[in-house]
Order: sequence, then C-alpha cells, then structure tokens
Amino acid sequence: MSDLLLRLAPLVTLGVVAAGLIANLAGGPRPDQPALALPTALAYGLLALLWRHDQTRPDHRRHSRLSLILGLAIAAGCLLTLADRWTGLFGGRLDTVLRLAELGQLGLNGHVSSKSLLFIATCALALLSTRRNRLLSSLFVLALLGICNVAVVDLAMSGALWDRELSVWSTLAAFTLTLAAALRLRERSLFSALFLPGIAGMALRLMAGLALILPMLAGWIYAVVMTPKPQEADLIAQLFGGLGWVMFQMTFLLGLIIAQELRQSEASAQQDSVTGLLNRAGIAAAVRAIEADVAGVLMAEIDGFAPLTEALGNPGGDALLRQVSAAILRVVPEEDAIIGRLWDDEFLILVPNLTQPQLEQRAEALRQAVALLPPLATPAGPHPPRLTVGCATFIPARMTLDGLLNDATSALHWVTTARRDWFAGADTDIQAQAPPHPRPEEAGPDRTPADRAG
Repeated sequence: MSDLLLRLAPLVTLGVVAAGLIANLAGGPRPDQPALALPTALAYGLLALLWRHDQTRPDHRRHSRLSLILGLAIAAGCLLTLADRWTGLFGGRLDTVLRLAELGQLGLNGHVSSKSLLFIATCALALLSTRRNRLLSSLFVLALLGICNVAVVDLAMSGALWDRELSVWSTLAAFTLTLAAALRLRERSLFSALFLPGIAGMALRLMAGLALILPMLAGWIYAVVMTPKPQEADLIAQLFGGLGWVMFQMTFLLGLIIAQELRQSEASAQQDSVTGLLNRAGIAAAVRAIEADVAGVLMAEIDGFAPLTEALGNPGGDALLRQVSAAILRVVPEEDAIIGRLWDDEFLILVPNLTQPQLEQRAEALRQAVALLPPLATPAGPHPPRLTVGCATFIPARMTLDGLLNDATSALHWVTTARRDWFAGADTDIQAQAPPHPRPEEAGPDRTPADRAG
C-alpha cells in the first residue's frame, strides 16, 4: 500500500497543479481571491517530476545529475528570493522578477507567498538529502509538516485562505509532496515507526491523522464562534498549526519508543539463547529479506555432540556450542552473512555472492578453526572438537527456505557419511571414504532433496 501511494503522490501533485492552473485561467481576473500562481505551479510540477524520477533509480545509487542540478537551483532560487523579500539583499530585484513571472498583467491570478517559497525550498532540500543523509531529510520533512499544518488550519478557519498569497490548490500540492517525502523515508528514519505493521502501526497512524485534524477542527470552531479579523486569524492559525506540529513530534517520539521495544522483542524471539546467533525463526526472517541473487551456504555439524554432551553435561555442551559459534564468527566476518543455529549441534551459514571455490575454502577454514579449539576433557581423555561442513548454493528467486534447508542437509549428509570413521580415531582421506551414491550437486534434476539426502 505504501509503495502504491508513493508512486501515485507525484502524479496526484501534477493533477492538482493542472487543476489549479485551469481554475486560475477559467475564473478571469480576480485580484482579491487566492489562486495558484504560475511560478508556484511550475515549481510544484517540477518537484513532482523530480520525485518521480528519483523513484525510478535503485536505492543504492546516488541522485542523478539532473536531480542535483534542478533541486539545488530550485532551493537556491527560493531562498535567495526570500532573502531579497525580507532583507532587500538584492534591492528587491529578485522579488520583482518573480512578480513579473506571475503574469498578472495577462489576467492570471495569485501571488507567490513567502510560505510557498519556504515550502518549495524545503521540499527540494528534502529530496536531495534522501539518499545522502536520512536524518537531515527527516528534519526537512518535519519542517514541511509544520508549514502544511499552518496552511491547513488557515484553510479550515476561512473556507478559503485569508490572504490571497495561498490557495487551496497550493495547500493540496504541498500536502501531497509532504506525504511523498514521508513515504520515501518510511525505512530507517524518524518516520519508520508510522509504518509499523499491526495494531501499533495503526494506532500511530491514527495519532498522526488526529495531529492534523484536531488543530484544523479547533481552528474552524474558533473562526465560527469568534469571527476573528484576518490578522487575528493568521496568528490563531499559526498557534493551532504549531500545536498540531508538536502533536506530530509526540507521535513520532512515541513511535520510536514502540519501535525500539518491538525490535528488542523480535530480536529476542529470533535469537538463540545459548550462542547468541539467530535461531530458526531468525534465519527464516533473514533469508526472506536477502537481496543477493545467489548465496553460498554452509551447513556445519559438531561431530559426536550427543555423546560429548552426555560426558560433559549440559553446561559443558553449552560451552562447546559457544566456542564453536565464536570460531564461526571469526571465519565468517561479513556483515551481510546470515549465521544461525538450526538444531542442537547444527549451524547454518549463508554468505551472499560467495563463489563455489570461495565456499569450499571457507568450509575448510571452519573445520580448521574448530580443530584448533582446546581439547575437551572427557572421562575417556582429551577429545579434540571436530566440525563437519557441507556446501550448497542458494538462489532466492528459485528456492524457498525449505528447499535451502533440504539441499544444505543433503550436502551435510554426504560429508558426514564420507567421514563416518572419525570417531574411530582414523584420519583417512575424505575422498577414499566417499559413499557410493552421488554428491548432492551431482544428483539428477528429477531427484528431490529428500531423495538426495537418502
């Protein structure tokens, strides 16, 4: 749903801009009525196109040169015009050029307000920072929400905005672009809590909606009961709009607290209590989220774990599991690797984009790392820990988690059978001990993973 709204937001903005311009042209000259000014319409339309263009680029890429140039030009133009309007930095020349661009002499209505200039500049900066600094972009979007809140309360208090510098169309376009910016930042940002699944996410979205509706309703009731003058109404709109903005911040703060609690609870539910690695549920979640086209898989098993646990006791068995886990983490340092404990003595290691030779080298490194661990003190004497490792390949687009586990188990079964004499103390060559049935990757395409494992 969020992806659909994100794709539709720029198109809706363009539709609002087109409708505003048509309403401007169709009504004839109305100098005292609010309307969507031509420069404002062009700026909103260009921003909508830039947002749309940005959506077509993969997330790992930077902004295109076109987005950078136009975004910076829009932001700089608006901010310099504001400086010229407020301080006379350029002798009022930029503001004069902007007023000429409104084409009031040709019958067009509307005026580019300071609020519109501020919003357009902030929106452009939010766009430019989405791929570089999500925190900064989130702060820009919070500023957009504040401007929108004031404008919406203005709209509610007067039915049409008190001053002729803003219009219903401008407010709608601003609100739609703000929604697009918030949706663009729905992951790994201040706004991520609003998109939580389940009841918590629904409650937070309801609170965010109330932060917009309640100040608007309060402003409308005040306007009906008190009938304020336009100057007073503008002050009241800023007051109620600021109150709504504070309510937004409280919603985001509460959402971040809830999201943190949910993440901790989810992490606990997906973490093995003995080793600290992922458990089966955590492995399943991580595999579903993998983005690589192919990944190398290692299925590792501690040789003779059951009799060792009987000899050492449960505390000794847990200590061995933690030692093996630490050895695996040393051999597999990749941050995007998925490492978890499947069963009592079985570990699954999945490393994206690992080639078959690299996979075999990593499997040998795992065996050697465990073999270097201190011997276990059993009643029968010192026993060096050993690890059996099977290799498989995982293609997320073609395989499910069950298929991955079946293939990995089949590979481990082959290696386990090939080394079945380890606990007799032999150190025979593996290939000489290979079973007569084919290795998993050599099995025919008509055989199921269960057949391969048999």
